[in-house]
Amino acid sequence: MAKLKDSEHLLRLAAVFLVIFLSFLFIRTHFVPKSFGLYGHYRADALKEITARPMAFAGHQACAECHDDVVKTKAVGKHAVVNCEACHGALQKHVEDPASVIPQLPDTGVLCARCHEANLAKPKAFPQLSTKKVSVIQVNETGKWEDSQKHKFIEWLKGHYSAIHFEALRGDSDNALFDYLFKRKNMFLVMGAYGRTSLSQFFKRSAADLLLKTITQPIFIAHH
Repeated sequence: MAKLKDSEHLLRLAAVFLVIFLSFLFIRTHFVPKSFGLYGHYRADALKEITARPMAFAGHQACAECHDDVVKTKAVGKHAVVNCEACHGALQKHVEDPASVIPQLPDTGVLCARCHEANLAKPKAFPQLSTKKVSVIQVNETGKWEDSQKHKFIEWLKGHYSAIHFEALRGDSDNALFDYLFKRKNMFLVMGAYGRTSLSQFFKRSAADLLLKTITQPIFIAHH
């Protein structure tokens, strides 16, 4: 009796483990799908559900049937092994109704960065680029950008940059631009200049000269 009495705490512990184990079996029976593990460590019914979904991608062969000229051009290019829909997106609806569903041209400024954004994990021989934020600054009396002006700049820059930001400064071009740039660090400034004559600068000083003498950041001046 003494031995049995001393083992009571072990029996209680074993009973607790037994209750936990039976609870686990009960929960597993009711919550784990019946098809789980039929073909592997996943739910077999998921295959039926996936195949029942409407197709989104048409496949490279479907593109080649209508766009043979593009396929030949692509075959001799650097992206010969890249499927069409990797850049143009899912095109099954276009294949089903080419006249109504017309794919839009991808934005190269965003598209190219998806694969070629610089990353240390990528091979050194793989072409890479680092997307930088570009701020287009305008100084005027209203302190606002016109949509037509923005559109022009986006068309010019989107082939090289994906992050294009517009800012409008209100006030005098010399002072407003100088105050804005003087507070900035880690930038590369590109600005336009007209090659004004000494007589012109006598009446109005050059904003470019002022920046060159005071700003410590690199400046590139494009002459019109």
